[in-house]
Amino acid sequence: MDKQQQYEQLRAELSKMGLSKESLDNDLKKNLDLGLPFFTLFHVQQYERERMIFELRYLRAPEETYQLEKCKATHRQQIDIYSNNVNGVNVPELETDMTDIDWPAYFADPNSALAIYHGDYIKSTLDTLGQLGNGPVEEGHELMELLMYKYWPAQAARLSSIEKFRKEYENAQDFGMKDWPEFTAALAFHIVSGRFDAVYNEIKDTGIEEISGSDIRAWLKVELSKERPEGFQSVQEWSTEEGYAKMTLHIIKSDDWYLVDSFTVSLALYPEIAHGLYTEVDTCALEALMRKINWNISETLQIHSPDNKPVLNDSVTRVVAAMQRLSQSTQGIAARDLLALKYWQQSPLFKEAIPKSAWDLLAALPAKTRGFLPGATAETAVNLLAGRAVPEHVIYPMTVPSRTWLKLVSDPEGDPNGMVVSMEGYGRKELENLVGLLPVNPGDIHTLVSALMNGNLVHATLVNGNEVLLEAPGEGCINIYTRERQRIHANILLDPEWKPPAEALQKWINEELLNTPQADQQQYSYKKKPRGKKL
Repeated sequence: MDKQQQYEQLRAELSKMGLSKESLDNDLKKNLDLGLPFFTLFHVQQYERERMIFELRYLRAPEETYQLEKCKATHRQQIDIYSNNVNGVNVPELETDMTDIDWPAYFADPNSALAIYHGDYIKSTLDTLGQLGNGPVEEGHELMELLMYKYWPAQAARLSSIEKFRKEYENAQDFGMKDWPEFTAALAFHIVSGRFDAVYNEIKDTGIEEISGSDIRAWLKVELSKERPEGFQSVQEWSTEEGYAKMTLHIIKSDDWYLVDSFTVSLALYPEIAHGLYTEVDTCALEALMRKINWNISETLQIHSPDNKPVLNDSVTRVVAAMQRLSQSTQGIAARDLLALKYWQQSPLFKEAIPKSAWDLLAALPAKTRGFLPGATAETAVNLLAGRAVPEHVIYPMTVPSRTWLKLVSDPEGDPNGMVVSMEGYGRKELENLVGLLPVNPGDIHTLVSALMNGNLVHATLVNGNEVLLEAPGEGCINIYTRERQRIHANILLDPEWKPPAEALQKWINEELLNTPQADQQQYSYKKKPRGKKL
């Protein structure tokens, strides 16, 4: 490759990174002609009142071609000078004069035609600048240096206050090209100025990265490496034990910074699995095993065999065998598809193993959708869409914490997304007291209550080792379920007037008291006090 071809290639690379200027192209060509083992290009780029200074270091490879090794990007924030008259100089007028002069061009060649044409104006400005710095008021000298630092090229002035200015106004970072294949001037600007971390932390606060397993930082690098004049969106999808969720983050630009404006979440609830014994597979026990496995991390699914090859561990092997056996019956296939959707959608090893019939089922499921403001999280949004109660201040963090809970219910006017109603419920302390009445480990109460206050359906282990599910309905009680989602009716508040729901009482009368087969059940009065076992 000759020098001209090398120049065109490197120039195209710079343009692709958003680094393009005639002076930069000239410096590139000049350094290529010299043929040194390495060289550094300096480039300044303005972003409104902020500045980026790029130092691009090139190394010559063995093939006699140059490659960009790294770039040091320095961000200089806007510098505001508020002083008026100092040492007989009108500082605002002097700064206006300095903005009218192309200082980089002047210092590059003080004898250029441009410099000679504006010679008197430049000389007058330099004289005024000297008057400001050499007068009796000490503040003038620092103001002079600050103006030089703000408008002159870095190599043009030796400033006594340079370290102070850099500490106050600058931030820098090195970008190695091997580690930053997506590097552009725009990305460097967003990262070094703090904009990248600001919007990333806002997105992270929604909890989407943890709940979906997505690499939001990697995605954001790609997005912010582009020139984005207004904003953009991020769509993240994930599967929960209850349904399939999708979240769309709406990112907008405000005062040249990016922030989360709002987000939309949709949830398609899975049908309940008709657990049973199909082709010698207990689907309830199978789901319990699948729930204990972290399917989203390959390392947890595999072990190394004696010949150091990765193989599936025993638990995963048992699950795979059971899922294959379920494929041999119609009811088994229905359970298999739902289990695959629940636990394998985000698995790097098993997503491809999800049958087409399961994807077809997912595509046919209806979904509820709602918009949320920043402060709410992906998890609480899903809980609300799943029909569980959530404290108002968790959905709307700007509101004062209160006893008000929100719940999504059917809309009488037919909106398929439902309507949100409010109810007066209980506060955290009251919920702690309720959970404390249950036979759970006292050390678990704080964690359980925090999860319930978030609207979660919580797995709790009782002191006898049994596992139950807890739910806060928002109205002065706690709902308790078996692992298979069967309601456990209990008089937690020890209310003497409490009665179980009619259908639960009728079932108890028929099956426990009278030992009557289901097909021969008869209706009995609930007012009649049953003999035998007490409720």
